[in-house]
Amino acid sequence: MLPRNTTENAVEMNCRKYGATIMLMDEKGPSLGFFLRHVRNIEMSHVELAAITPDARPAFYLQDVARADFFSITAPRTADGAFALHDVKDLRIGWSRAAADTVLDTADSKTI
Repeated sequence: MLPRNTTENAVEMNCRKYGATIMLMDEKGPSLGFFLRHVRNIEMSHVELAAITPDARPAFYLQDVARADFFSITAPRTADGAFALHDVKDLRIGWSRAAADTVLDTADSKTI
């Protein structure tokens, strides 16, 4: 089951605000940590996330992402997983406490 992507946590396309560090500060986004949309060639390693209070959202929410590598990630896991994947291509997760080692060519709508 995928995390809810309803109006309460959906992130609108708003190019005029992109780059603003406060874009999501007043809103609860679709992830407790990283929301990555329209990203190419990203690599994260040795990242640790922790929630102050229990949070049902995934630690990572990826949408329209190509070539993403996550290594040595520590993050809370929800019942559905730590990674919500929507239109993701070429994903690798390794040595992670947040998810099992994974290699995917494509994921249209999946949680890990």
